[in-house]
Amino acid sequence: MMYDDRIGTSLRALGPQERLMYYYSMRHPRHFCMIGRIAASRMAGDYRRAISAVQARHPLLRVAIKSDADGQPCFYLTRPSETELVQRNTISHWSGIVQAQLERNFDDDAALFRATVVFDEAGAELILTFHHAIADGMAAIIVLEDIVMALAGGVLRSGAVPPPIGIAEGKRMARTEPSLRYNPDFDTRKLLSIAGMPLWRDFQGDKVAVKTSALNRSVVAALRNVARKNRTTVNSAVCVAAAFSTAGVEQRGEVRVLSAIDLRPLLGLERTACAMGAIAGTIGIAPDSRIGFWEHASLHAEKLKHLRNPENSLQLSAALDETLAPGCDPELASGLLGGLNYDLVVSNLGDLGEVQQIGDVRLEAIWGPAGQGRLLDERFVGVVTFGSEMRLIEARPVHRLSILDDVVRMLTDACVL
Repeated sequence: MMYDDRIGTSLRALGPQERLMYYYSMRHPRHFCMIGRIAASRMAGDYRRAISAVQARHPLLRVAIKSDADGQPCFYLTRPSETELVQRNTISHWSGIVQAQLERNFDDDAALFRATVVFDEAGAELILTFHHAIADGMAAIIVLEDIVMALAGGVLRSGAVPPPIGIAEGKRMARTEPSLRYNPDFDTRKLLSIAGMPLWRDFQGDKVAVKTSALNRSVVAALRNVARKNRTTVNSAVCVAAAFSTAGVEQRGEVRVLSAIDLRPLLGLERTACAMGAIAGTIGIAPDSRIGFWEHASLHAEKLKHLRNPENSLQLSAALDETLAPGCDPELASGLLGGLNYDLVVSNLGDLGEVQQIGDVRLEAIWGPAGQGRLLDERFVGVVTFGSEMRLIEARPVHRLSILDDVVRMLTDACVL
């Protein structure tokens, strides 16, 4: 163990992305779920022991957040959450548990990770819920894979406390590239004004609807081929389909789509620790009958490429670090995310490879992330390609119609364009 493992120990101060999510969630709880389906014959105690081993491996699965004397929010160790066990034959579908998790906040001083296992003698769905200050979608995949390893009898080594992602890299770049200047354009007065606008649903009593769908491997293969021929990406095709569907349902001329951007590959970092390592950017998509579906996808891909530029990402991290300094008004975080003015989140974790099997434990399917930022009409679509199949999960306020069936239809039709 490379740190003091006693409950109450302060591990470190939060980094800029972590502070953004922590401050935002003080007003508008923003957590997310990742779901994995495994095939394995295991007992209730096996699941508890495996998840406990993973909680011991990743320190941020056992933390709460409180501010120090200088007003700096810090991670400190708290008691790990107990795994909830549910027998498969007692529920109609696991999506109802995801819905309930998104409607339930984290208690003060409680660990910012919790797990629910829906199981029978053949296997289980693992529903993992994370506060966004401790993890992003790719971090959740790390945790899911470690649970599979533990269920298969693998030994997990205890990990170190992960540093904030992006800050050290940004400082190094500033030293080696003196022409790079961090010029945050965040006007704090404007941000506080946005935070006071009626842009959000109240968390208390808010109801979320959750739906899943999928594209089979033949459709996914065809989608990849057509995207390649059109010199664009499957991700941009998904974003365009989701935007078009939203525009149709809501009768809007433009839909602003928020996409998560994983900092790890941009900065050459390994994907090994559970930590928050993503930023976000918003791109407007306006259906235009003068150009085709794939032209829209190409335009989106070009705009997203700019957002994924490492220097731009580091500049944003530095701007957040300065704007959300210790002792700042937490409402600034609501202004920052509210100012993105997005209608739809598409969080695509990409292609995670083929179905994984370790011993007699088989990870068969993954869904996620599924989340909500509580904006009035926000739709959230999580996308994972795994085992050559694409699975989609949608979380939306119950007063809004689902777009998922239309998204799947549009992507299937796009394969023959």
